[in-house]
Amino acid sequence: MTLRVSTTYLIDTLQDARARTLELVNGLDQVQLMGPKIPGVNPLRWEIGHIAYFYEFFILRQLYGQESVLGEKADELYDSIAVAHDTRWDLPLLSMAETLTYMQDVLDKLCEHLICNSKDGLASEQDSFIYQFGAFHEDMHTEAFIWGRQTLGYPSPNFSIATDASSQRRLGSWPGFVEVPGGWFQLGASPDSPFNFDNEKWAHPVEVNHFQIAKAPVTCSEFAAFVSDGGYQKKEFWPDEVWAYMKDNAIHHPGYWISTSADQWGLKQFDKIIPLPDPVGEVTKEWTSDDGLSISKVRSPFGVIGVIYEARPNVTSDVSGLCLKSGNAVILRGSSYCLDSNKAILQTLQNALEKNNLDENIVQLIDSKDREDTLKKIAEIKSTVSGDLPNVYLMHGDFYDDEINELMNHPKVKSHVNITHGEGFGRPLL
Repeated sequence: MTLRVSTTYLIDTLQDARARTLELVNGLDQVQLMGPKIPGVNPLRWEIGHIAYFYEFFILRQLYGQESVLGEKADELYDSIAVAHDTRWDLPLLSMAETLTYMQDVLDKLCEHLICNSKDGLASEQDSFIYQFGAFHEDMHTEAFIWGRQTLGYPSPNFSIATDASSQRRLGSWPGFVEVPGGWFQLGASPDSPFNFDNEKWAHPVEVNHFQIAKAPVTCSEFAAFVSDGGYQKKEFWPDEVWAYMKDNAIHHPGYWISTSADQWGLKQFDKIIPLPDPVGEVTKEWTSDDGLSISKVRSPFGVIGVIYEARPNVTSDVSGLCLKSGNAVILRGSSYCLDSNKAILQTLQNALEKNNLDENIVQLIDSKDREDTLKKIAEIKSTVSGDLPNVYLMHGDFYDDEINELMNHPKVKSHVNITHGEGFGRPLL
């Protein structure tokens, strides 16, 4: 059973769906309206013609016995079951102007039928179902149009009605899981639903096992940490078939992420690259205490990061990028065996900082090869850290532990020993 709705509602629904379709093809040239022949995307000029065909075939022709506006050509061009995907670029399609005329002619006939067959302002039960079904089909294709424009890097569409979701992207993460107890769940649509699809019939009980679900979707910042930590190189995180596909196609990060610099990503959004949200200042949790105090958990920089590491020059750039992204300054001390390499990398980093109007001293290197001299320089941190300066977070191996114990007594100096490459340098910073 479908609830009878007014003809005015149905006409408004059709016009709303059509307005969105037209917004998604406006501004594209003739080449873009066809696009390249690739899986998962249709030529837009074919697809909008198919939308009109769907209405015409299932409503005007099948239910009411009318002839097609295009005659036999309609089935030859737009029947998605009979016309294989790969052949749709090679068809003698209507021109764009002819396609739009076809779409409007079908829409006019649909509205005319509703107006002429309504006595009490309500559409029949049959029309109430099939007209909404057709509009939902068009809405489904507008999702495909958005997907196609994104895949092909076409310009961002201009919508008359759109919601600015940028504030939602700044809400931050909400880590943790919630327990959902098992039990019986009513799945499907009941016979008295105002509208339902065939595959929703009919409601029936389904037993659901106990499960956990994340409190909120993973944020870009959280997933960026997973990528930086080598998540795409760890087989244990992926099903076998996904892992094989990633290896075969050299996939190392999300498909629409673009690397803009060390450990920094941009998001491909249609024809633009937008930066992923900055983790600094991100509110990860908010709550109100029992006495009414509003409390927020905010991602904040440590201040100054000190890192002592072995003969791996890549750590110089890796840690510098992580610290810069997380809003921290960094003091590096690598092995004396690769001092020249570290100095060359440091100079490149400082040149880039200066070119981007940032203080080159954000990244510094202790360039002494002498152990005692290095300890002396580290000890100087104790005399320079004051109440006006941020915390110092020192990461080092246990081979420096005894000498640095005294420094660790300072209230503004924090220590994290035994950071190894297996655990991942710098991962606590994100």
